[in-house]
This record gives sequence, C-alpha cells and structure tokens, in this order.
Amino acid sequence: MNRKLYRYLFLGLSLAILSGCAESEDFSSPGKYHDPDVINMSVLLDNKRENSSSLTRADETNLTSLETVGNSFMVWGYFSPAAATATPGNLYVGESNIVGTVINYTSTGWDYANPSEKALWSSTDNPLNFQAVTPANYGTISNTPTDNVPCVAMLVTVPADQADQKDLLFGHEESVTQSSHNSSVQLTFEHAMAQVGFQARKTLASLSVEIGGITVHNVRNSAVVGYTGALNGYKRTLAVSDYATTVNDYAIGLSAASVPITSSTPVQLNADDGMLMMLPQSGTSSPDAWNTTANAPVTIDNANIEGDELSYIEVSCKVHSSGSYIIGTPTTFGSVYIPFKANWAIGSKYIYTLSFGSGAGGFDADGNPVLSLISYSVENMDDWREAEMSSLPLGSETVTDSGEIL
Repeated sequence: MNRKLYRYLFLGLSLAILSGCAESEDFSSPGKYHDPDVINMSVLLDNKRENSSSLTRADETNLTSLETVGNSFMVWGYFSPAAATATPGNLYVGESNIVGTVINYTSTGWDYANPSEKALWSSTDNPLNFQAVTPANYGTISNTPTDNVPCVAMLVTVPADQADQKDLLFGHEESVTQSSHNSSVQLTFEHAMAQVGFQARKTLASLSVEIGGITVHNVRNSAVVGYTGALNGYKRTLAVSDYATTVNDYAIGLSAASVPITSSTPVQLNADDGMLMMLPQSGTSSPDAWNTTANAPVTIDNANIEGDELSYIEVSCKVHSSGSYIIGTPTTFGSVYIPFKANWAIGSKYIYTLSFGSGAGGFDADGNPVLSLISYSVENMDDWREAEMSSLPLGSETVTDSGEIL
C-alpha cells in the first residue's frame, strides 16, 4: 500500500452506550382473582425511560416478553431481620436455599407452577424478604448469608454460541407482609448481564466497505452474578464476583451474511436478536488489551497464549479503494485486529461504532499497523437500571387498566 493511501485511510472505533429500550411499550396484566391468604406474585421491570436507543432491541427481556405464557421465575422468601416471632433469615418460601418455588406465567397471570407449593402468609409481625431469578436454569444457584438473609446468586458460564446466551434477571422485594399490595409480592427485576452490539459507517466516499463478521476475543466467560451484599435501604445490590480465569471468544449474530457500508450513517451489524449477552467486567476483572505497536509488534498468536490471553476485536471485512483491495479480496474477507479491553457495567448496553475513513485503526495478524492505532471515545452512558417504574395493578379485583414503560 502506498504512503498516500495510508494518510487517508483509517479504521475507527468509537463507543456509544445506549439505553435498553427502543420505543415506548404498553403493558398490562390479564384479569386475575387471587386468594388473599396466599402469597401472590407480580412483577415490575426496572428499565430506562429516557434516551431511547437508535437500534432495535436484541433478545433482552422486557415486561411484555416476560409476561408470556410458559415463562417462569424461581423465588425464595426469608424471614426479615425485623421478624418478631420467627427466626430472621430462616427460609419460608422455597424448597431449599438453592431450589426455590417456581412461578409460571399463565393465561390468568403469575401463579405457582405446582399448586401444592402455594404458600400462605405468615403473621403480620413476621415480614418476609423475597428474591427471585429468571431463567433459573442458566447456571448454578448459590446463597451467601448476609444480614440474616441469604443473597441469591448464580454461577454463570456464558455460552460461546450467541443463540444460547440469555438475558439473566434478578428480582426482589423486602419486608413484605400480607397487607402489602393487597397480599401480593411485587418483585422488581433488573438485568444482570451486559449487552454488546456493533454498527459501522464510512466517512470517506471513495471507500468500498463490506463487513463479514465481528468477534470479541478473550473476555471473561464465567463468574458469580446476583445479590452480593446487605440492603441499601430497600434496595438490594446486583454485582458480579468470583470471576474464573477462563476466557472465550464471542461472535455477534450478523444481520446478514455480509453487510455493505455505504454512507456516513451508522448501519446496524448485528441482527435484532444477535447482540451478545456478556458477563459485566472491567478493571482487573477484565483481561488486559492486546498491546502491539509499530515499533514493538506483538502477534495475535501471542495474544492468544493460554493463561495469558489478551483481549481484542476481530473485524472480518473487505475494504477497497483506488482500484485495489486494502483488506480482503473480491472473493474473501480479510481480518483487522483491534486492541480492546472490556469495560462493561452490569445492566448496561454497549454499541460500538466502526468508522472507516476517519479516526483510528487496527493491526494485522503480525501486530503491524494496517491503518493506524485504535482510539476510543465515550459519548454517553445509559443503562437498564435506576429508572422510574410503572406499578402494575394489583389486588383481588380484575385488572383492566395498564401502564407504560420505556
């Protein structure tokens, strides 16, 4: 490649962190009568209301999809530290500390999967603390007692196949008695994973760009996710801990076999259901980025040494300019490798934008600059958590009204 072309051709990567919902959603719960002596269940989903995403949602769980016949969650109820005539921290709802009670969504609302496990309310001076998880079969349930109440968590190993990855949610409500919400437990669920997706654009009209795949290499794939500590008021904190040393590679589900990039308007690369659901990780929890420079190149093979893996993004692409292919050939895709360190917060969505023709670039497999060094910028930060919530209608009357959640 000539020096003039090097001066004008760059591959950039900028980071945009967008909100978890793409548009307004109306939600309602179907009509349901319940026994006021039975511990009844209903759910809220803690989600962002503002700064709607410019991308369609992936396979994230929203209240509408959670309230689908056949969906379920597992729930535990423990006597709160304020219990007067019961032992604080003792299990009241659930088979054991690792096997809770399964609640299914049916055509009439949330109900016990096994009618024989329906629990009756304890005395009003013995409030209960509830915790729940969905899906309950995504990993191994664990409980670590804190403040006389075990903290429900799960050992998760994220599958390499994007189609097998799941949106993991935890829910809780504290100090609940029979008089709360007309005999209902109002569980507030939160997203516990991080979503990762990609889009691309070109800023140099003379370029011809085609994307054939995006893979994130060498990021943590196994850790404990869930409630890890004491209450902060009425809020229980979600966190990730006990990371394994193992890493994995994750390819997004591309929206097509190849995606042409034709303008400066970003094009979504992942399919609507093709975003990655990854373990939140950052700092010392996340592997260091592959460190290579023009003066001290480090090969991709060295970045993949077992036990000392370094993280990076691989972009499979064809880049054509001035009558020649800079990356790939007319019939095959080539690879550009971009140093990368995961910095993913719990319950957040990350959209990375590849900019062809401006900004900075990547390296070849030998660690030499293909275009230029990579750089990052953070435009904004939104997540799925800490949002206003709409309360679902509850009680013994038939539900007819609805609320809105963004």
